[in-house]
Amino acid sequence: MRTTWSSPVPWGAVLGLALENARRLEWLETENARLHEAVDIEHDMVGVSPRMRDVYQFVSKVAPTDSTVLIRGESGTGKELVARAIHRNSRALPCLSSPSTAPH
Repeated sequence: MRTTWSSPVPWGAVLGLALENARRLEWLETENARLHEAVDIEHDMVGVSPRMRDVYQFVSKVAPTDSTVLIRGESGTGKELVARAIHRNSRALPCLSSPSTAPH
């Protein structure tokens, strides 16, 4: 069985589409690398779901700022882990006093 083309192949359109796809792939790879850098934070949290990626991205945005952050959620949802991740990735000075050495 032979397949025949009923009309000539529009090579210009095919090549144009291939070039457009190559450019889009390059953009996606660059964007993927940028997002990985944005979420490259130190933390003890676990998860790769879209919601957890949102949390990691949030931590990477707020950690370097001097903002006050209110973390809300039900018991056992990881609020303390988020707070530690924000602190660990912040520019905050290390705390020099502990409860036993803090002034009374």
